[in-house]
Amino acid sequence: SPMDMHEMLNKKAQEEGASSYRIIEARTGDHWHATAELYK
Repeated sequence: SPMDMHEMLNKKAQEEGASSYRIIEARTGDHWHATAELYK
């Protein structure tokens, strides 16, 4: 779900030491995929 995607991106951004992120691509279907830029 979109909320799960945001939770996963928040976790990944924190692990990488980023202060924020911007989703630049998102696809859904049987599986979902997102590409995001991390900002430190």
